[in-house]
Amino acid sequence: MVPADYEHKSTNEAEENTSKQKNFLERLKFWKRCKQEEEEPARLNPMPPCLMKWWTPLLVAAIFFGPSLIFAIIWGGQPHWPSSKAMQLCMTITGAGLAFSAWQQRSSDNATRELERATETLWHMRNTAHKLLSANSYYDQYEGICRYFELADQLNRSKQKESNTTRILNSAILRALCAHIRYLGDPLPNNFENENERGELQNLILNNILERINTNLEGYWDGTSINLTDITFLTSISITNFTSSSVIHFNHSTFNHKVNLEIFQKATLLWKYATFHSQLAVTGQPKGTNNEKPVLHQDNFPTKLASSQFENISICIFGDVTHQITPKGTSTNASNLYFKACNFLRGKSTQHQSQEATKDADTTFFDEGKISEPPANYTWATISFNFNSFHQEHTTKLYFTNCIFGRIGRITGQTIPSMNFTRCEITQADEAECTKDAPWNFEFFDCTYAPSPEAQTLHDRQEENW
Repeated sequence: MVPADYEHKSTNEAEENTSKQKNFLERLKFWKRCKQEEEEPARLNPMPPCLMKWWTPLLVAAIFFGPSLIFAIIWGGQPHWPSSKAMQLCMTITGAGLAFSAWQQRSSDNATRELERATETLWHMRNTAHKLLSANSYYDQYEGICRYFELADQLNRSKQKESNTTRILNSAILRALCAHIRYLGDPLPNNFENENERGELQNLILNNILERINTNLEGYWDGTSINLTDITFLTSISITNFTSSSVIHFNHSTFNHKVNLEIFQKATLLWKYATFHSQLAVTGQPKGTNNEKPVLHQDNFPTKLASSQFENISICIFGDVTHQITPKGTSTNASNLYFKACNFLRGKSTQHQSQEATKDADTTFFDEGKISEPPANYTWATISFNFNSFHQEHTTKLYFTNCIFGRIGRITGQTIPSMNFTRCEITQADEAECTKDAPWNFEFFDCTYAPSPEAQTLHDRQEENW
């Protein structure tokens, strides 16, 4: 008889064998690369730049000629004009100094050949990696990805990392890897069918790119724009301790699984037209003695959010005036949106750059906070809501706790979900103005508002009398 757990054991053994095969292949390929590197001939040391000047041979010849002429004059104990043979010897010694130029030329030729060889090696590595990525095999593509990143590391460790060739290769590597993430998310007939393996490869590429643009890790791609648009991500994404000067483009991409982003200092994301089918969690790590919140710069909130949580972070919008929150809405799964200890900001110059300027954008009142002072070069921003995709059966709710923003702006949609504001600071609208136009299911608990016009006038008069 066949044991009842035979099938279960067989499955586990198959998975274990597959894992062992992956690890074995990775170690084998790494060993081959190390062996190839050890077999490479030693590279020639270039001549120091200070010895490659045009006048260096003349200086060496003069140094050789001077002492030899002095010895020829005083040879024999008494100064005398040197003989013809002595002068020939001096000129021979001087010629040896002038021959230094031949050494210079050889060193220059060696450096040129070394650079050509290094360039050919790099392009060969790039072409090999490209061929591996074109294979319909998990192992070959894994190897191709690793080779691309090894090539990038080698490029940016070399002395020619600022050269035009290095910049071209860096750009080519990034384009190839970003295009491959896009390819892996697209179920084309010529792609291998295992979605989990394709997701693993996507994660491998994404994590390595983010590591190399991370300011905390001194990434050599920090500041480079990363194009991750029009991609279907097949795996969960977790990014921790992240800060970067790079702009990451996620517009028109789709995230099928949970996304967790932990920002340490700053990040810039363009994801207004991205779709999140699962939870999006963005958390800031306050820094300094004042617990200053990290800043997330964005073009706006994603227009299709199923569920999200933003916590301990300043959110700054650029290219627009108001933060527009557009929940996706669903009746099957929990899809609540949480904002905890968030500051909603915009740059002070936004009103001159916005494509959707509002009447509030040109008023001094809009730019001046009435309670808490915004960070330097920022001002409190308006938040608005778009519920056009909502229906009666949707159960989504929105929660704002300990947040600071300017005011509540335009609300669109026939069905308005419930919304709670708890201990929030509304810096540009008094309580009467804030609650007057709010829907009936908007609730405010222990919130702080801007002074009412009457109270502000009385306060100004008291200051004048004082």
